[in-house]
Amino acid sequence: MDTPVDLPASAAKPQPREPEPVFLSVQADLSLRLGDAPVTREALAPALQRATDGDREQGVAYVRFAVDRNGAVSQIRIGRSSGYPALDAGTLETVRLAAPVPAPPAGIEGDPVDVMVPVAFFIRR
Repeated sequence: MDTPVDLPASAAKPQPREPEPVFLSVQADLSLRLGDAPVTREALAPALQRATDGDREQGVAYVRFAVDRNGAVSQIRIGRSSGYPALDAGTLETVRLAAPVPAPPAGIEGDPVDVMVPVAFFIRR
C-alpha cells in the first residue's frame, strides 16, 4: 500500500555546474590537440573560443616541486597563483602528468632539488 507523504520544498537555490576543463596538449611532434581532437595552429583560437564559451581567464601560475636524482617529482604546490583556481589546478595536474622529469644536472647540489617553474596561460587575439 502506498502512503502519500507531504515533503517540504527545499529553499536551496540550484548551484551552477562546474565547467568541464579544456585540455590543450602539445605532442612530441609539436602538433596540438584540444581534448582528444587534433587542431591546427590556425584553427586553435576559434576552437578555444567554442570550447570555453569565450572565457578569457589568463595569467601565470608558478608551480614549485621537488625533483630527486631519478627524476621523480614530489611536493607539488603552487608557488604563486595565477589568480584563477582553474588555471592553478591545471598547472598542478600538468606537473603530475609530466612526471617523471629529467633528473637535475650533476652540478646542481641537493637531493631532492626544489624547482619553481612559471606556467603561462595566454589567449592571443
